[in-house]
Amino acid sequence: MFCINCGTKLPDEAKFCFNCGTKLEDLLNSINNTPAVQEEEKEILELEKESVEETIEEYGEEIVDENKNIVLTLGNRKIELPPYSKEYAYLEKLFDLKMSLAYDVFTGSFNKEHKDLEGMILFAKDKIPTIYEMTINQSSSFLNSFGYNDAVDTFLSYIGGLRSEFMDELASIAENYEEIMMQVEEAEFNRELRKASRGMWQGGGFGIGGAIKGAITAKAMNSVSGAFHSMANSIGNANTKSKAESEFRKFYENKHNIEVLTDKLLRDILRVRESLEKSIADVYGVVLPELFTKDKRNQSLDIYEKLINKEYKDEDVYDRILDMLELYPKDEDYYVIAMTYKLDEVEGLKEYAEFFDVSYKAARKEAIENREYNAKLQEKLGDAADIFENLLEDNVYYKELKFRYEKNLVKNIEAAVNLDTISKVSYIYRKVDEQLEKKLFQAFEQYANFENDVPVLYYEEKSNNKKSEGIILTNKAIYFTNKEGAARKVLISDIRSINLDGSKMLINNDSTSIYMMDSGDRALFIHLIWYLVNIIKYSKMSGIQQGAEIPDIVMLREKYYGNGAQVDSNLGEAKTYLENNLARNRKFHSIKGDLTGKLGLDINFILCDLRCDRAWYIYEKVDGSVRTKVDNAISTYANIKGEIPLLIYDGTAFGSAKEGFMITDQAIYTKVFMGNPERIEISSINKISVNSENLFIDGREISFNMIDSDCRVDFGKTVEILLHRLIAEKYCPDDIKTKLKNRLKLNRFFNYEQSKKESFVVNKEKTIQENIIELLKIDCNLLIRNYIFLLSDGEMAIKRYNNAAKVYKPLLSNNERALFLFDNTVGGTGKEGLMITSQGIIFKNFLSKPKKIMLDDINDISFNGTELLVSGVSIFANNIPKHLMNEFSVLIKKVIDIVKEYRE
Repeated sequence: MFCINCGTKLPDEAKFCFNCGTKLEDLLNSINNTPAVQEEEKEILELEKESVEETIEEYGEEIVDENKNIVLTLGNRKIELPPYSKEYAYLEKLFDLKMSLAYDVFTGSFNKEHKDLEGMILFAKDKIPTIYEMTINQSSSFLNSFGYNDAVDTFLSYIGGLRSEFMDELASIAENYEEIMMQVEEAEFNRELRKASRGMWQGGGFGIGGAIKGAITAKAMNSVSGAFHSMANSIGNANTKSKAESEFRKFYENKHNIEVLTDKLLRDILRVRESLEKSIADVYGVVLPELFTKDKRNQSLDIYEKLINKEYKDEDVYDRILDMLELYPKDEDYYVIAMTYKLDEVEGLKEYAEFFDVSYKAARKEAIENREYNAKLQEKLGDAADIFENLLEDNVYYKELKFRYEKNLVKNIEAAVNLDTISKVSYIYRKVDEQLEKKLFQAFEQYANFENDVPVLYYEEKSNNKKSEGIILTNKAIYFTNKEGAARKVLISDIRSINLDGSKMLINNDSTSIYMMDSGDRALFIHLIWYLVNIIKYSKMSGIQQGAEIPDIVMLREKYYGNGAQVDSNLGEAKTYLENNLARNRKFHSIKGDLTGKLGLDINFILCDLRCDRAWYIYEKVDGSVRTKVDNAISTYANIKGEIPLLIYDGTAFGSAKEGFMITDQAIYTKVFMGNPERIEISSINKISVNSENLFIDGREISFNMIDSDCRVDFGKTVEILLHRLIAEKYCPDDIKTKLKNRLKLNRFFNYEQSKKESFVVNKEKTIQENIIELLKIDCNLLIRNYIFLLSDGEMAIKRYNNAAKVYKPLLSNNERALFLFDNTVGGTGKEGLMITSQGIIFKNFLSKPKKIMLDDINDISFNGTELLVSGVSIFANNIPKHLMNEFSVLIKKVIDIVKEYRE
């Protein structure tokens, strides 16, 4: 035997080490009394009951062929093993147990047997050498038991020349620890630790090879003592004891450091086996076979996991079980799963297990328990049993309720919610009081837009006049607000995971805050939601005939929708349209009984109580300050020609209303900062929705975030009602319709009255100039007219013509007449823009030379931004507002048509 402190070889009967004085009996007793060691020793004793002679005698010649190969029956297969397979199997078991012991003793000691780095060093120094000694002694017993007595001394000599990687690493850490402690408090620390590794073993490792399933890795780790030494240097003499202790704590709690030390410890034990097999080979010329390679173990583990998850077809299960056991026959779990599937159907399984020292009896007992469990679970959960076992294995609600599961979804939900009380969570399926009802209505408006869902559970994160945030679980979806406060909906059928991240609940890739919930309730809440989601999702699979369909008892939607009044049935199809599209608009339900079908009256009912600091009802009345805003909107983005303005929203920071939106009886005009004006025809709208600060029309976002936050929700609902009422006009019966009157005539800004819609027609009895004058009078916006000049307009017009004539003179022929001038200059000089003459268009762009397009070459006139396109040629028109460019291009085309007609 060897001293477990210093490694000196001693007589087997020694009680003290004559080199270092260590009392061996006390040390052995201390480690032998630990639970991990006691369990391991029990298995070793059972393992050593059989000698190799007894093994051969038991199996007889039936399992040994003429080449001394061992042949075992496994189902419909004959498994042929090379000679000495029994020894190999014994060693696999022995060293698996020893490595498990070392792993459990060392890793299980953290924060239990010791609380800090110094405690870890002292613990390892005290306990680990004993494990080494036990491993060496039991390896010697193996040699004697299997008839390799003459190899014992050779084995011990090999061991005596090695060093322990683990103890070397520990010694280096201890020395650096002492160095730091001497620097910061001049403390003494034991320098003798390195002695413990002398005379033990040294040399390179050969890879762990997965000897403990799932516990260790095959790759060698890097040293941690070097990093510890660097840490020692960084602390330095000037640092405080608290700084050193902080660094020690980081090192002690670093999982990588523990993994590195554990890896070295396990590789030390494997070197004992390496020396053991080498001694047999050197003395007896016997090379033990290597039956279970890393690849085979990995393959068997892959099959095992697929069997657990039921990934194989029924007809393939039997063969996969045999594959798994043939690849690696030493894992008791494999026999358990084999018999869980095929209890007594695999011929020779008992003898096969016992040959490899696997407890067939224990595995069969566990398999029977599994089969009984599965049968009971199948009875309760039907086809959903396997899914629940996989998804809810660690769920506290599932563990408590799986055998109380009923074929009634509501009862299953109530059984879960009644188990625990969770802060700020309400069960809302059966009863809702008045205060909670208001909160749910607000949640319904802001984020829980459920349709045919039945609400089940409500968590309130925030609920006030401005904002409602939280979570509502229904029988079909989860509704919640994400970290930006935006409304989110995830169908239960689409939910893949629900997890906790601090004070956030993660739903798939999205998240919602549960900060206001008691911190101790959060994990429980996640378990509850995940359990409810799954029993709803798989309700039909579990045998509930109606699936997730449950009766709506509280009828929150009906309460929200109804105020005793209904839309007048005389509105015909318009009634149906409004009810379908405004069902979730609380304001609509408050005024729907007042709607008459007469558009003017209905608009008044909708807008008369509008009270916002940035929006105005402009159908009935416009005062001075609002009139300025209307004029600015018309000048910059709202070309309301022939339309009646109803509502304006000012989206500017300083109140000019040059950005925002205007709603007329026919369109929505909108402009954002640095954006182009847009016009959306009311009759073209398919879908309208609103949130707390945005209007969405067929996916286009129109913001109203300048409205005071207290009014935004109400304003959004008002705009939604107005737009739907305008759309519904086409569905109103003709006998109740009344024409909307243009009370304020705000569109006189365009130089015409809506009641005087005249169509321009060329009158050949008049001169060409008189026809152009008539066209401009009937069909030209005043904003455009400000930049158009005729010779009849007076002195300022003549001055511009003269300036233009000087610029265009090279292109003017002798008998060519100037008829129409567009001035695109900033200062009003007329030197840039275009001139329409009796022969065509002459134009000049900024920093360009004048050009001419003859009448015969003018085929098409359109626009792009603020450029007029004449037969594809670009003419700058920056003075024309973008929203009027279409009208300007139409006007130029009409003037050209007049000129062409007179030429013909």
